[in-house]
Amino acid sequence: MTLLDRWYIALKRLILASRFPSRLLDPVTQLLKMGEFVRAGNLRGSIRAAGRYQLYARIHGDLPAGSPIDYLEFGVFQGASIRWWVEANRHPESRFYGFDTFEGLPEAWRQNATHALPAGHFSTRGVPPDIDDSRVQWVKGMFQDTLEGFAATYRPRNRLIVHLDADLYSSTLFALAAMNRFLAPGTILIFDEFDSVTGEFRALCDYAASFRKKFAALGHCGEFYEQVAFVVVESVQWQHGRSASHAR
Repeated sequence: MTLLDRWYIALKRLILASRFPSRLLDPVTQLLKMGEFVRAGNLRGSIRAAGRYQLYARIHGDLPAGSPIDYLEFGVFQGASIRWWVEANRHPESRFYGFDTFEGLPEAWRQNATHALPAGHFSTRGVPPDIDDSRVQWVKGMFQDTLEGFAATYRPRNRLIVHLDADLYSSTLFALAAMNRFLAPGTILIFDEFDSVTGEFRALCDYAASFRKKFAALGHCGEFYEQVAFVVVESVQWQHGRSASHAR
């Protein structure tokens, strides 16, 4: 065993014995990772929009004119975003799905090292938004209770747009994993709190690494990449013991 190995073991023992709260270090670690993510050019070439609705408009405007979409939103709250897409895309064959408990956050959401929103925040007391459009369907409940059943019967018909606004790392990662079979090249992913480095940013990185997906940035807005849109550009699948890349 080298001197460096002994030093590393001693350091691990020291950390395990300490009472220093990891919540103070996690945001710093993830922020450093996001710095690497940005410097690596992962957002290079994406347009910067003035705000979220301008970002939505740019994405929608780049779709084939008059084409239908399948729009899935994870984390609906009062429905401002899904309402925008319903009004922007009037094609009769478009479909809109909103996933939420409508009872608020299932657990506290730590936005940073010192500030957290409590469980139940963003509650609408179980009432979905009032959107009078037959193309809209609400899937009410915890993602862990609803998504497997939804995925078993869902059949994509149109260009898929997935809006992730669940805030929590666990909820965002579960939604991505549960819908993985549908996130083929060309699928658009919109993150509403991408600057939450311990939440949505971390969830995307862990999902991409676990499911071997690659993305290209389409656009972003906010002072620190608050909302970011990506398109899936490559899906890597394992077949007969070897990897094969599929891109469209």
